[in-house]
Formats: sequence, C-alpha cells, structure tokens
Amino acid sequence: MTNSQQDRYNLQKRLGGGGMGEVWLAHDTLLNRAVAIKYLKGTQDPLYETLFLSEARTLASLNHPNITLIYDAVLAEQRSGYYLVMEYVEGRSLDHLIANWSGPLPLEIILDVAVGVLEALHYAHSKGVVHRDIKPANVIMAPEGVKLTDFGVAGLISLLAQGSDYIVGTPAYMSPEQIDGAGIDGRADLYSLGVMLFELVSGGRLPFEHSKETDVFMAHLQEDPPPLRQVAPHTLPALEHVITRLLAKDPQARYPSAAALLEVIKSIQARQKYSQDHLHWLEAEGKLFVGRANELNRLETLWLETHQSAQPRLVVVKGPAGIGKSRLIVEFLGRAVVDKGFVVIAGKCAESGVPYSPYAEILATALNKKLVKSATGEQINRLIDQIPGLARLLNIPYDSPPKEAPAPAPAQPSRAGLWQALSTRVSDTFSTLPAQNQWQFFGTVLSILAELGPTVLFLEDAAALDEASLALTRFLIRQEQLPLLLLAACRENDRPVAWLDSFSADELVTLTMPPLPAPAIKEYVAHVLGGSVTEAVANLLVERSHGQPFHLEEMIHHLVESKEIYQEAGEWRYASKKLKAPSDAFLPKAVFDAFTRQIESLSENHREALALAALIEPDGQFDFAVWLTLLGGETQGNLAREVLAEATKKRLLRQAGEGRYAFRSTDINKALAANLPEPRRRELHRQLADIMRQQQAEPLLIGHHYQQAGLTAEAAHTLEMAGTAAIAGNALDSALTYFQRAVGLIETSSAYQALGHLYRQAGKRVESVQAFQRALELVEPDDNVTERAKILNGLVFTFWLYDYYKEAYQHAASVLKLSQLPDPERITTQTHLTVILWLLGRLNEAETWGHKAVQTALKCGDEARLAEAYYRLGLVYASQGKLADAPIVLRRALELRRKLQDVAGEADCLKELGKIALERGEFEQGRSFLNLARQFFEQTQQQSGLVAVYTYLGRAALYQNHPDETLALMNKALPPAMELGQRSVHLLSGIYLLIAQASLAVGKVNRAKAAADNGLKLVEAVGNREFVALGRAVLAQVQAVQGDLPGAESLYQKAMTLFEEAGSRPGLLRTQLSYAQFLAQQGQADKAAALEETARGEAAKIGLHLS
Repeated sequence: MTNSQQDRYNLQKRLGGGGMGEVWLAHDTLLNRAVAIKYLKGTQDPLYETLFLSEARTLASLNHPNITLIYDAVLAEQRSGYYLVMEYVEGRSLDHLIANWSGPLPLEIILDVAVGVLEALHYAHSKGVVHRDIKPANVIMAPEGVKLTDFGVAGLISLLAQGSDYIVGTPAYMSPEQIDGAGIDGRADLYSLGVMLFELVSGGRLPFEHSKETDVFMAHLQEDPPPLRQVAPHTLPALEHVITRLLAKDPQARYPSAAALLEVIKSIQARQKYSQDHLHWLEAEGKLFVGRANELNRLETLWLETHQSAQPRLVVVKGPAGIGKSRLIVEFLGRAVVDKGFVVIAGKCAESGVPYSPYAEILATALNKKLVKSATGEQINRLIDQIPGLARLLNIPYDSPPKEAPAPAPAQPSRAGLWQALSTRVSDTFSTLPAQNQWQFFGTVLSILAELGPTVLFLEDAAALDEASLALTRFLIRQEQLPLLLLAACRENDRPVAWLDSFSADELVTLTMPPLPAPAIKEYVAHVLGGSVTEAVANLLVERSHGQPFHLEEMIHHLVESKEIYQEAGEWRYASKKLKAPSDAFLPKAVFDAFTRQIESLSENHREALALAALIEPDGQFDFAVWLTLLGGETQGNLAREVLAEATKKRLLRQAGEGRYAFRSTDINKALAANLPEPRRRELHRQLADIMRQQQAEPLLIGHHYQQAGLTAEAAHTLEMAGTAAIAGNALDSALTYFQRAVGLIETSSAYQALGHLYRQAGKRVESVQAFQRALELVEPDDNVTERAKILNGLVFTFWLYDYYKEAYQHAASVLKLSQLPDPERITTQTHLTVILWLLGRLNEAETWGHKAVQTALKCGDEARLAEAYYRLGLVYASQGKLADAPIVLRRALELRRKLQDVAGEADCLKELGKIALERGEFEQGRSFLNLARQFFEQTQQQSGLVAVYTYLGRAALYQNHPDETLALMNKALPPAMELGQRSVHLLSGIYLLIAQASLAVGKVNRAKAAADNGLKLVEAVGNREFVALGRAVLAQVQAVQGDLPGAESLYQKAMTLFEEAGSRPGLLRTQLSYAQFLAQQGQADKAAALEETARGEAAKIGLHLS
C-alpha cells in the first residue's frame, strides 16, 4: 500500500492466513468503519496485474445482501502482491459452528444456510461470476443473515498462482470438472454446495474422506458418495433428493441453475414450518411450483376472507391422483397460513369409517402441542367419551364404560338441510349418544377450536370422511364468528363425493384442479433441464404426462437417458427418428412393432400421405374427401388410392363406412401424427380446421384442429359459436360440452355466462354460481355495465330458483346500484325482485316491484320482458286474492308469449290461469286450461310444469270433496318432484300438504301428520311466509283430529297472523273457515258462525270459492 493508504487503513488483528496470503481486521479511518483486508501474494507479471484488476472490478460490482462486499483492490509495494479491502461481517463462520455442534445441525439452520448461499449464487451467476470455493469457512452466520464471503477470490488466486503448485479451491469441496481442468460454470458451485449440505446433515462428515488429497480428487471423479440415509438416517427425504442430485458427476444431471434449486429449497423450507408429525403424509419431495397461480390466489383470497370476516368456510380441492393437490395445499399453507403466524392442524380420514377419525388427530395435536391452554379435564373426558381413540393419542388410560344403545338422534334442520332431510345420499343416523350429549360434545370442540384464533384444519383423503365427522363439520361451518377454514382434499374418480351436496353455496367452495397447462409444463421442463426448450419437447411431455405433474421429472430424465431429447446450442430438442408407441398405447409392444415394420416398408411418399390421414380425426378415422383435399385435391387422387390400397393390404387401414376409413389401432395413427415435424403438423391442423369449417363438420373436431395448430383463440371462438347454436336448437347437453371445452382453452365472460345458465338448467346449482362468479371476475376490468348486469341477473336467477333468497335479493340490489343501467337489465332485475319477494311471502312489496317491471318494459317496448313481468305480477295478484286482476295480466302475458312463439312461457300462463279458475270455483274452465298446459309441458319435457299441473288438479279434486283422486294425483306428482330436488321445494311442500289434507279426509291421521310435518319443514327452511302459514294451518287440522286442541289453537292463530302479514287473503280466508269449523266442534257455535259468515262474505267479494 502507499503511505496514504496505510494511513487510511489501521490494521488491528490478524484473522487468518494460508499459502497465498492472510486476512486482517482493520479500521477505515476515512469512513470510520471496520473492514477486512485480504493480502494475496502474486506474480509481478504486468499481464496478470491487468487481469487481476479487471477481475477485481467485476467482483466489486457485486452488491447483494448475502455477499460480502469488496470495497477496493490495491497493488502492494514492489508489486509483491495485492490487497483486497472487503466488508467486515460480525459473526461466526459456518465451519466454526459445525466444529462446536454435536451431531447434525437443526434443519431450520441448514435450510436458512442453503437459501442464503443460493440467493448469493443466483445473483452472482447472473453477473457471470462463479465463486469456485464454496465451503463452510466461507459462509458467515451474521446477525442479519447468511453471508457468503471470498466471492470470486479463488478466481483471483488462480490468476496470481500461475506457474506455482498451489491448488485453487478446497479439495474436499471441489467439483469433478474443477479437478480435471474442464471448463466450469455455476453448476460447479452447486456441486460444492452439495458437499457442504452433506456435511451439515451428517454432523460434520464429508462424502469423501481420505488422508491424501490425490485420493480425495479421485473420489470426486470416480466414487459414488455413501447413501445419505446410511450416514444420517433422519435426513428429510426431500433434502436427501436435493443433495444426491447436487453430487452428480455430470453437471447436466445436477440442477441447471442456482435459481432452480432455490425454488426447491424455499418450498422445502416453507413446508418444514408446519410439517409436524400430524402432516407427515404430505408430499415428501420438494418440487417446483408452477402453473397453479390461479388456484393458489383463490385459496389465499378465501383464507383472507375467512379470517377477516370470522365466518367459517369449507374449501374442497378436487382432482385425480397425481394432479398436484397436495403440492398446491403445501404451497398455500406455507405462504398464506404459517408464514403469517396462523395455525394449521391436519387430520386424516380413515377408509374404515371410524367416527371422528380426522378430528381425533386434530384435537390430539391441539392438546398435545399445547396450542390450547384452557381445556379442562371435564372437557377432555367429554371428548374421549365420543372419541375413545383420542385417549390413546393423548396417552391417557381409558376404558369405555358399557352403555345402552339409545335411539338415533333426529336429523337437525338446517338452511340447506330440509331438502336433505328427504335425501338418502347422506345419512344422519350415525350418532350413538343422545342428542344432548352430542351437542355438548360439539360445543366442546367448538370452544377448543375458537381458542386457536384464525385456523386452517386440513382434512386429508376427505372422500372417506365418516358420517360423524361430516355432522361435526356441518356444525362448525354453520357457526357465527369462527375464523376457521376447513380445507379438504378429495381424489376425483368415477364415484362422486356424496357428502359435498349437504353444504350450501355460501358454506362450500369447490376448487377443481385442471391438468397442468402446456406453458407451465414447458416452464417446469426448462427448470429441470436448464436452457430453452423447443415446442416439440414441451408438447411431447404435455401429451405423455396428461397434465399431471407427479411423475413429470422422472419422465424428463427418462427422455434424456433414452436420447429422445438432446441439447444442441443451448436448446433442448426432440429427436424424432423412429416411430414411437404412444405413452397410452393399448397394443402390446410386439403387435405395435409389427405394425411399425409394415409402415416402414411403405415408401417415404406413401408414409407421408398416411401421416396426413392420421391427423384428421383423433379417434383414428378419416373421411376420404377431407384427406384428398389435404393432400392437394383431385390431382392427388391416384396417390390417395394407391396409399389406401397398400395400407389396406398391409392391414394398417380398414373401411369404416361409405367414403370413410379407420386405422386398425389408434396407437398407429397417434404415432404417425406425432412423427411429423412440429411446424408441419401445426400447419396441417390449421388447414384441416379450415376444411372442416367449410364442410360444417362437428365443432369439437374443428376446435381440436385449431387448438393443435396453436390457434387457441380460433378454437375457443368456434366452440362458443357452436354452443350458442346448440342452445338455440335446445341441444343443451351439446351446448354444455362446447362451452366447457371453450373455457378450457380461453376463459371469456360470455362463455362462463352461458355455462352459468346451462348448469342451472341442468340442476347444477354450485357449478352455475361458480360459472357466473368467474364471468364477473373476467368482465370487471372492462367496466362493462351491461355485461355485469347480465351476469348478476344470471346469479340472481340461480339463487332464487334454488331458494337462496337472501343471496338473490342482495345481488339484485347490487344490479340496481349500477350507474347507467340499461332498461332491459333493469326490467329483468325488477322482475327477479317480484319473484323473490313473492316467494318470501312479502306480497305487497312484490306487487310494487311487479308494477315497476311492467312500467319499465312498456316504456322501452321489450315484449319478451314485458310478458315475463305480466306473468310474475299475475302470480302475486293470485296470492293476494286479486282474482279479477290476476287473469287480466296473465292473459296479456299469454298473448305476448304466443306472439313470440314461446311455447314454454305460454304453458306457464295457461297453468296459472287454470289455477285461478279453480280458486274461483270455475272447475271445468280450470281443468281445460290445465290440460292444455299439460300438453305443452309434455311436448317440452318440463317436469316442474307437469308437477304443478298435477298439484293444481289435486287441489281441485279436494275442493270438490274427492280426496282419493287427490291422493292418486299426488302419488303421480311426488316422484318427479323428488327428482327435481331443491328446485321444487315449494311444489314438494304443496304436494305434502295436499297429501296431509286428503289423508285426513279419508281418515288416515298418522299419514296426514307425517306429510304435514314434511311439508312444513321444507318451507320453513326457505322462509316463505305464505307457505309456512299454509303448513301451520294444515298441521292445525291434523292436531285437532288427534285431540291436541291447545296445539291446534296455537297453530291456527299463528297461521292466520302469518297470512295477514304476508298479504295473502285466500290463505287467510280459507284458514278462518277451517278455524270456524274447529271452534264449532269445541262448542263455540256463535263465535264459529260469526267467523264463517265473515270469511264467506269476504271470499264472495274477491270471487274466492270456499267449499
């Protein structure tokens, strides 16, 4: 150093030294900071001085929190060496920590070290700098984190040591390519890191331990390291996999970059924060997380909503085995739950159906790990009484006392559960203890979980969820102020998970895992292989993996080893040399090889022509005319016929109809198609799409070709257009298929809207709601008011059709808040509100919205919406008892629907006109209307309409004192109503109540009581005041016959009050008449006569028939 430099740096103490120099702690007097000064002996050759200073400048440019900085490079006096002035880091080196630690370092420290070193290497390698000497002595455990020191110093030393015997690097940690003098890159650092990690997990043992350096060198070059499990049996499997791969002799077999390895280590690190023994069955091997950003964001959003609103929720992740459910859940739990300081506990469902099996593990974890501190002995005993196996998990001696088996607890009514009370899909007869004990048990579980605060409970293998656990899950999900997310994973197979149907839309979110998309697979392949990847390689793995990532890495290595893919000029390519059997080949290898020999015997020209035929249809068939067009038209006719004759003779093809042929196995046509060069194959698919479009072929086939051509947008558009046409032709199943395929290619708001309507018509409420919600997410960025209104109105329709009136009302209100709302959507919303309020029994409010809908429709001249508004207003008038006004608006609706050729709408109007005629006592005219409606419903196969017709005819028979005819009609109506499910709650309730009244009339009191109970339970769940009042009135009649006079009196009073509140005069007057008869039977003749006279007088005023 010069005198001025010596004055600036005040040496304080020697920190270490070696054959090429020494390190001192010094004080920088100019900047008042501690620095480390490394003196390096060197040559006096001016050339090496220049190279040294150039390299030092590069190192000084590195600025990263995990790298010790180089401040200055100074030439020593007489050019005898160099000084590097570096950042001084407080802390101990990693080799000091290893020497003073007994046994392996804690996993948390090992992973922190790996992440810190890899962050530094990733940054430096991106700048073209290789460390060359990764070892514990160069890793500083500083208070602020891991620091990698001496970065690139080995490279500087190599320059200064030219001509000497000095070995650059540390033998125990050197990569094979360093030792044999081959060119090195960042993968040499990764090898050294692998040696260091081996040392950390084994408690200080190196993979190659020899006394002579030459033996160590040979071991790095030729020997396999000892199996890590033998050296350190408790090594985490994922970390063992990482270290084994890092110690590969061939750099290509290691991780391709520090960045790639960093992702894997971070994944393992995140998982270890919550992979206690109760999560031991989660995926053991850390793999790259790609292609699941949407699913991960969805889970994170649901969790945020759950713990912020303190409203419990059940989320089910579904998908086939190997699709990545566990990997997604691992990533979510690590990032969004544990890293944020929240609790996660897991329990595994038992295939044997042992009651409460997942909750036993969950409760044991919470108690054993002292996550809950307030649990009393009484509470724990209560838990063990219900879950005896919990005692073993808590290490508590327990002998279950003998108990008499009590009667099963009655099913508990719930918001969505009254329909479930009629369903046999999920049994509620699991309980072996009285209901009171069960609810006390549930309450104890609730208090324990509430103490945890925001928590995720993970139910593994949830398809096997036992009935007891299902009941407890329902109980937890329906609590108020419980920040609990229940996360379940279900393997998707041919059998649906029945218990999912017992939850409502606001309680359950289903997240279905689609196959990994092609871009994600390409990213994964590039991550594993390093370098860029051709489309051919990516498509090959997409086809073979079927979008399932579980075995993707193994597939990649197999392709490398088999030389099916190879690297050239930094790019991985597919070696398409010989016909390969498809990965899902059906044919035995010997048979496929025989076909292959026949194909290889064809001329190149004929083989090319046959390959074109193989592209035409995925199932191996093709149309001769299409093939000829693809070959080039009629000029190629002779070639086509020659190929057909030869391929048929060689038994490669067979005739499949007039002008149609088929490959004898789809394995052959797949292999032929895959053997075409990728660009050529894409262009041929594009040509085929255009040809088939002109021929108006099956849209799925056109879409397939556009997709294979890489024209995804055209494929999706074709399928959407086909779906729209199918809807117009009432081919709803086809339409559903087209739109499902379309959104699988490109998600559009319009396609999801169509799916929302189609799912609703198919009886799939949850899917309908999810489709509309996704449509809403897609349209939001465009701020398109009309589209938003259409989607929200679709949601409203789905919600009220399935009796979710609160949700329907809220979404309808949100439509009306939209600025510049178009009149057509305003009419639709106003009509929806009319229906919702009518179904809730708020008839006066319903009438107000009905008038608004009619006025808006008249103003804008929308006849279709005007017809619907008139129809809904007619229903409200009929319920109110406005029996003169109701037929007027219904006839207006009927005229408009006839004009619009709306057959189904016309039938609805006739049905309601028939009902009103019956209410007025005009039985012949009523039956005439209903018979016409029935014909329409039979033509259009509308089960709900037919059920309503049978119900109205049954009511007419009852009015005319023909209860046997009523019972016969109800027996006819009941099965289709049951099949309709939740969409027919009101119809089903009406059927049960008619059965109850008719059964009373024929003296079957017990049957009447059961039917009345069922009818009342159904409508109590959905909250329709008019129907609840009717149910109470019918049940009052039953209780009067049974002799429960106080009960009957109470029910009559409640029914009349509710009818009055709802504004339903027909219901009120009929109940008053029934109540008068009840009073007369109790000897209150005067009061009964006065009430009957009043009721009949009021009925006459509105034209209501009273029998």
